[in-house]
Amino acid sequence: MARSSANIKIEGLDKLFKELKNLPDKLKRKELLKILRTSARPTLNTAKANLKRIMSQTKGRYPAWYKTSGNLVKSLGLITGKNMENPTILVGARVKGGNKGFHAHFLELGTVKRKKKGKGFKRKKETYTGSNLGYVKPQPFLRPAYDAHKQMAAKELEQSIAKYLQKQINRKFK
Repeated sequence: MARSSANIKIEGLDKLFKELKNLPDKLKRKELLKILRTSARPTLNTAKANLKRIMSQTKGRYPAWYKTSGNLVKSLGLITGKNMENPTILVGARVKGGNKGFHAHFLELGTVKRKKKGKGFKRKKETYTGSNLGYVKPQPFLRPAYDAHKQMAAKELEQSIAKYLQKQINRKFK
């Protein structure tokens, strides 16, 4: 089967790229972060809904006096990445600025069964090393939210960036 190829030459494309490179980095970063935030918002909302559903299912497992603080749900948010060259927005549990989401990974990934360390004691030819501290079953809330919105977010991001670039082209070539 013969391969066909088509060459398309757009006049003024080199000039466009030069103009886009001349835009201030701060402006580009600010606009891209705004676009990333809007495309990540549905994922965040789904993750919060998943977490609230998980928390409502656990209410019957604990004594009546036990209440969840809600810190994990409150701490879920959009986190701006530090890289200045490539703007990044992360969806996850925040731990800085008064947020207390440091235990999100325990719930998302679970933990292994663990025991207290100690010398232990022997009883009937069996050695007991300490009390059982238990484990946490994985109850993912971030991964399902990401999987549900990944394709939609990519399309929305592509359209938003194309719209931004078109806006910049129109502004430069007026």
